[in-house]
Amino acid sequence: MNNEMTDQANEFNQPAVPPRKKGGKWIWILPIGCLGILLCCGGGIFGLGMYFALPFMEELGVAKDTIANSEHVQEMVGVPVTVGEPTSQRQEQDGEKVQMFMVLPIEGDKGSGEAEVELIMNAETWEWSMESIKVTVDGETVDITDEGDFTLDIDDLGE
Repeated sequence: MNNEMTDQANEFNQPAVPPRKKGGKWIWILPIGCLGILLCCGGGIFGLGMYFALPFMEELGVAKDTIANSEHVQEMVGVPVTVGEPTSQRQEQDGEKVQMFMVLPIEGDKGSGEAEVELIMNAETWEWSMESIKVTVDGETVDITDEGDFTLDIDDLGE
């Protein structure tokens, strides 16, 4: 009985609701909110950069394919033709047109050389297009611009 009285006494002396801790339950949202803002801003900047970089990279890929598959280049350096990444580049702007000149190393089993690729971006539409490809091997320069089909006409596909 004595234990029962002690238990009842403790039960009545104890507060019914535990005391509230200092600091709110919602304090965890602050770092998550800041992280969310940083991810949104960083992701937006990355996405915007990719939006403008992908068309450029596609045109550069077309230029590399044109160089690698060119009969003139294959005769000059041998087969297979390996096209490297740009070793140098320069940019010029003329009103609404931006010109990008890049030098790409090329190599085959007979020798090596370099290709100068000129890409043009229309500043109004932000679209890239191929202007020219000139390949130089052992001092001999060949313009292979016309060997690649740089445009695609949707109307001609079904005919």
